Amino acid sequence: MHRRWENCREEIKSINKAILKNSEGVFMAVMLMTALVAVTMLYKRWLCDICYVDVFAIYSYERQRVIIPFAVMAVMFFIKNDFSRNRIVRYTKVRSVWLATVKKISVISIYLTGVITVTAGLCGKLFSYCEFNWNQPYTYFWQMTGGSVVESVFYPLILLVFFISMFFSICICAVGEYLMFWLTGSHIAGILAVLAICLTSEETGIFHKYFSADFTIWTDNINWFKQLVVPMVILALLVFAGWLFVKNKEFGVKKKRRLICGRAG
Repeated sequence: MHRRWENCREEIKSINKAILKNSEGVFMAVMLMTALVAVTMLYKRWLCDICYVDVFAIYSYERQRVIIPFAVMAVMFFIKNDFSRNRIVRYTKVRSVWLATVKKISVISIYLTGVITVTAGLCGKLFSYCEFNWNQPYTYFWQMTGGSVVESVFYPLILLVFFISMFFSICICAVGEYLMFWLTGSHIAGILAVLAICLTSEETGIFHKYFSADFTIWTDNINWFKQLVVPMVILALLVFAGWLFVKNKEFGVKKKRRLICGRAG
């Protein structure tokens, strides 16, 4: 167990080192996520009265159109060089490349989610009208829930649910995009699939229906099965599908063979 933990730490260190090599990319990704959060926050503030707790529900509701597409693009940017010949030839199995890709996507998704969560909290504190107004009529919460009232709310729990739901949203879409890339050899199909998910109605879309930090969970008890089990199962199925289908995929293998043959010649 200790050895596995040490190997995991070394893998994370390696991923962090690879990410930090592109300091300009890190800066641009942070600025992009911050701008998306701030602009949407200010727009909603202009429409109606919001409190700082509203911000997390706003982005849970708007993430399909605002956060996910750009977050997936950010993940693609940091993984774009991971399929070069020099990197792929280090692996003895194609499945190892797939699993390494999934690990890196997961780590990047955690970082992006952290940036979004912190930025949303700061924007809520800086630009909202008040700390808590969920029991007031004609507020953003009142409009979205049809006049529901919440007597109390536990702020750390909102942060936790928001972080979990946002992480799974980004990670699932990014892994799905790369699964399509592995199967088709092109990013076009994966990007179109992500856009198709993001363009579905928020009220019936998978990220709103099954796991969210939207207002609806605060007017009722939190369903941890939907918040944790459902997204974990979806992500596990995508990873398993990739593990199953890429075993015969000669992704980079032909180049490796050509390189070996060239040296032998």
